[in-house]
Amino acid sequence: MSEELTDLKSRGARVVNVFGAFHDKCLVALPIELARELFEPFDLLESSRTGVIEAVERDLEGLRARDPGLAESALAAAMIALAYEVENPYNSATSKSMCVKELREATNRLRELAPPARERDNLDELNERRRLRLAQGGAGT
Repeated sequence: MSEELTDLKSRGARVVNVFGAFHDKCLVALPIELARELFEPFDLLESSRTGVIEAVERDLEGLRARDPGLAESALAAAMIALAYEVENPYNSATSKSMCVKELREATNRLRELAPPARERDNLDELNERRRLRLAQGGAGT
C-alpha cells in the first residue's frame, strides 16, 4: 500500500462498498475535514447524508456504557452496515426502506438484550463521598 493511502487510512478513510455493474464504483467514508482537504472547493449542499450513521453510532455508544460486549456484537456491526446502506446515494428507495426496517428490528432487539440503565441513588452518592474522603486521608481512615 502506498504511503498516501496508508496516511488516508490512518486519518479515518475507509472503503464502505464496491458496487456497480462491473464493480466500477466505490463508496468511501472519510471525516469531513479530510474531504474538505481532498476535494476543495467542497460544496456541502450536495450532501445526501441523512444522519442515520451518526444516530446508530450514538445509540451504540449509549449501549456501550451498559454492555460493552453487546455494543461490539455482530448485531451492532450489522446496524452500522445497514446505516451505511441507507445513506448510500446509489441505493434505491426500495432497498433503503428494507434496510430501515431491518435496522429498526436490530435496534429493538439490542434494546431488549441490553441490561436496564442503572440509576444512581443516595447510597451511590454517599459511597462516592466516602471513597473521596478516604482517598484524601480524611476522617474514618
